[in-house]
Amino acid sequence: MVRILYCICFLSCLLAATAKAELASFNSVDGDWSYHWGDLPRSDSGNWLFKRVQWNRFYPDEGAPGRHGQNILWLKLDLQPQSWRDPYLFISSVDLTLQVFESGRQVYHFGEITPDGRSSFAGWPWHMIPLEVEDRPHTLYFRIYSNYSSIGLFGEVIAGERADLLERVYLRGVVGVLFIVCLLVSGGMVVALGFTRGERRVALTIGLLAFDLALMMFAENELSQLVIFSPLTWRMIAAYSYFLIPFFLALVLGAWFGSAIRRISWVVGGISVGFVCVLSLLTLLPGVSFVDGYSYFDGLFIGLCLILLMGCFNASKRAIFENTLVFVAVLALFVSLLIDMLSAHSVIDWIARAGQWGLVLFMVAMLAVYLAKYRKQQRQLLMLTNDLESQVEERTRELRDSQQKFADLANKDFLTGLLNRRSFSVLARQAIETSVTLQQTISLVLFDIDHFKRINDSYGHAMGDLVLEKVAEAVQSVAFNRDLVCRYGGEEFVILMPGVEEHAARAQCHRLQAALRKVGQELFDGDAHVTMSVGLACIRGPYIDEGAVPVNEIYEQLITQADEAMYSVKQGGRDGIALRAL
Repeated sequence: MVRILYCICFLSCLLAATAKAELASFNSVDGDWSYHWGDLPRSDSGNWLFKRVQWNRFYPDEGAPGRHGQNILWLKLDLQPQSWRDPYLFISSVDLTLQVFESGRQVYHFGEITPDGRSSFAGWPWHMIPLEVEDRPHTLYFRIYSNYSSIGLFGEVIAGERADLLERVYLRGVVGVLFIVCLLVSGGMVVALGFTRGERRVALTIGLLAFDLALMMFAENELSQLVIFSPLTWRMIAAYSYFLIPFFLALVLGAWFGSAIRRISWVVGGISVGFVCVLSLLTLLPGVSFVDGYSYFDGLFIGLCLILLMGCFNASKRAIFENTLVFVAVLALFVSLLIDMLSAHSVIDWIARAGQWGLVLFMVAMLAVYLAKYRKQQRQLLMLTNDLESQVEERTRELRDSQQKFADLANKDFLTGLLNRRSFSVLARQAIETSVTLQQTISLVLFDIDHFKRINDSYGHAMGDLVLEKVAEAVQSVAFNRDLVCRYGGEEFVILMPGVEEHAARAQCHRLQAALRKVGQELFDGDAHVTMSVGLACIRGPYIDEGAVPVNEIYEQLITQADEAMYSVKQGGRDGIALRAL
């Protein structure tokens, strides 16, 4: 949890640093601006007659005066020569659609403007307009349509190298993505903590609000245009996400405060959803666009948020610290969106990303609420944990011992302590696969104690078991550390020797014969001998090529060949070694 908080703090610092870099100055267009209201005249061939009208000088920051109900605005930009290799003109936004002409021909358009000067809303993307490489002054003409309250070019209008301009776009987009990441990380933690505490309804509503806010922020982000170039779709997503903020906020506060503001939350949520439904129906009518809802909703938004704030304030006065913090979070969200709204309507100077900061601060405040509750819960659990700790440790130790005993019983032969047949089969296949990868020879020894039934009949089964135990000890004393030793069944034993060549495996078998004779001398004082019939199988050559023969087939071949070799020794009188090499 602490690490995630550190991550959020780091993202916040990164946001501040990147936002500062984003606000760094950038050269604007070096040229003179002029304007003309209404469409220009055309020649008989349909070309625009740019020089047949009077152009009035103006400054872009002040806008073109004297609109008087006009929906077409022509702008003229006289560009000074620049030493650019790949020149482009960047425009943050245009209200609403645009055609650009250079040297008498159209070089760019966004949306469609009919010859008689009609168009429809197509979104608010940023624009990259290609320019001709000129070593002399030249002119750009902009034909702009808008039936909106604003018309013209807005935001930044910058000329420069295409790579430099795109780098600026990416930087601004990355800043926005960092805001979204902070929002989603905080919201995700709130949801996780809410589900952990059993407050699923509150957690779910906060998750929905976080998703709605993140969706709105990404739809307005510069990088969304690079993901899918559909400005109208993105603007519609951003608009309806914005219109639904009071609805999701009402859900959150209703779930949090319960009956204290439940009636208020239902009223606010119903009004918000009703506005969206009515607007959606009105957009089916000709001449009505969903963007027309912004100006109406902004006032409605202020009223709805004030109602929620009043309800939160009354509820927080009678409750705990966490409720007061929730009220502060809602207040921060309302103030930030209000600043963003007033900036958009030019009531105050533009403040970059005020709304996004508010959205992130709201979710971080909600996270702080849950962290406070989580910390209180952890303190309560700490005492219980300390009381149960000793019992848990004791039970864990008992369980670990039992698991080890069960593992030994499952993997080892109960009498000799060697691997049993099942565990040997698994480990042998793994060792064979490794040897094949390393191109190593694989040897397998399968031996049977000769006349073991006579020992049982003559000396009893207790002595027979003792012989098996001593034989197992002898085999382990002779085997290499990497060898796999197994009691294969009854008086049969098997040894897998990965990476051991034929001559070394044969020498190992001779040492094993000597060790078993020594077992007989120690147990029977020379009255009985312990000998063995040994089958040795070695696989090399094409079998070692990785992938040439499946591992299971190699394992079966080794067992089969060793068994046949051991059988041939028994037929030949026992107490010998036979080899089968592949």
